[in-house]
Amino acid sequence: MKTVQFSNIQYDTDGQKLDLPATIDAEMADDFDPDCDGADLISDKTGWCVFGFDCTEITHRASMETV
Repeated sequence: MKTVQFSNIQYDTDGQKLDLPATIDAEMADDFDPDCDGADLISDKTGWCVFGFDCTEITHRASMETV
């Protein structure tokens, strides 16, 4: 599994002013191609179509616990 962050999302709202997320983080299978399938994922999560977006894979760092 990998985590991808979608940002700079350009929604197709027909000019309506809506409170839609500016970024979306999503867990996905390693073979999921965010460039090809990202618009469908964003649309499924928000209910709105998108014109475009940026995506970045998020690298998880192990957290250190202070004792």
